Amino acid sequence: MRALFFRSLNIRQKMFIIFFLSLFSFGLLGIISVYNFAQIEEKFFVVESAYDLSNIILEIRRYEKNYFLFSREDDFRETKRFIDEGKKLHQEILPNVSNQEQLKVLSNLSKYIEIYEKTLDYIHASPYLADVVKNRLIDDLRNSGQKMVQLSQDFVIYERKLILSINTRLTNNFLLSSLLIALFFVFLLIYIVRKIVRPLKRIEVTTQEIAKGEFKKVEVWNTNDEIQQVMLAFNKMVEELEKRQNQLVQAQKLSSIGTLASGIAHQVNNPLNNISTSCQIMMEECKDITSDLALKMMSNIESETFRARDIVRGLLEFSRNQEFVLTENRLKDVVERSIRLISSQIPQGIEITHQVPESIVIKLDRQKMAEVFLNLFLNAIQSIQPDSGRISVTAVQNDEKKQVVIAVEDTGKGIPVEIRNRIFDPFFSTKDIGMGTGLGLYIVYGIILQHNGKIRVETLLTGGTRMIITLAID
Repeated sequence: MRALFFRSLNIRQKMFIIFFLSLFSFGLLGIISVYNFAQIEEKFFVVESAYDLSNIILEIRRYEKNYFLFSREDDFRETKRFIDEGKKLHQEILPNVSNQEQLKVLSNLSKYIEIYEKTLDYIHASPYLADVVKNRLIDDLRNSGQKMVQLSQDFVIYERKLILSINTRLTNNFLLSSLLIALFFVFLLIYIVRKIVRPLKRIEVTTQEIAKGEFKKVEVWNTNDEIQQVMLAFNKMVEELEKRQNQLVQAQKLSSIGTLASGIAHQVNNPLNNISTSCQIMMEECKDITSDLALKMMSNIESETFRARDIVRGLLEFSRNQEFVLTENRLKDVVERSIRLISSQIPQGIEITHQVPESIVIKLDRQKMAEVFLNLFLNAIQSIQPDSGRISVTAVQNDEKKQVVIAVEDTGKGIPVEIRNRIFDPFFSTKDIGMGTGLGLYIVYGIILQHNGKIRVETLLTGGTRMIITLAID
């Protein structure tokens, strides 16, 4: 259960848990080590005091022997002085001892010191004791003294053993912590290699294959972490790249078709000129024609020939690559020219109208702006189809803000809110592969930026779409 819970976490959560556990473990080891060092420091004080106490007891025994050998008062006073020092040192040691056995040793030591002192005082205060009694008291004194020496030495030995045991624990803790640190870094290294390095290496290899033109996806591991998300995003990118490549191929095909259409238009232009010339000559030479129908038909031939010639001429101009040049143009002429160019592609049931005042004259690149309107018209037509509808172009000049606002509206399906912010992205398209490249509105956006203008999109309450272009007036 815990293993499943850990696997369900992402890398950040796992790294946080590992870091927290390692920090907690190292902190715990540090606290234990500090505690052991404090114990050693305390035991050093106790051992040092125990050595002093043992030496004091030995001094007591030495002056005791001198006192009984030479019966000098100075030896007695020195014995009493060392007894007082021993009792004082005993009281200083006592609070630093927590072991019950050692406390028992100190308690017995204190008891024998009291017995020793009382016996010594009694012997000193009774100089006329019988020899038998005095010898028995001296034996009791010596027995108490031996017990004092033995207990003090036992206390020193036990404290030394405690220091050695604490030192052993410190050594073991150090070795254990070193082992844990080594195991932690080995585990961390294995985890990083398995969970991060290996997947990234696979992505690197796949990226190199993509650079060679082989669009392969990586196998997504069910790890429920950031690496899985990266792999999913990478596969999504591969899918999009493959889609964009197909769109680029389609765009290249369309570019080739455009070049071919330009050549055909150039070739068609000459026959149209010949037809127009022949029609004019025939109308001038055959003035005796009295049939109204014949004259009307000849006039229709001439007007339609002029119309076809204008369309071909516009196509030739539109297909040429020209430098971006801003010149004074009537906006109405540009809009009407764009409508004429696309008139052959307008299905039945769809109408394009415009309300552009003739007074609006602004600096723009005529060809580029015609490309803007053509792309907007094509998108509007595709949005309306297969139903009937209307496309309208309006323009208003705002002299106060020194700008012209152009609106291209349609009665189509509109643009969903979730993709409205992406329609100007390159290669973004809602159409199937082969039905569009997703470059139309991106090109429109770039051309408007070249004119230092702005473009935005609105969805109408009726369901259609309004493209609003704002151009500055110099």
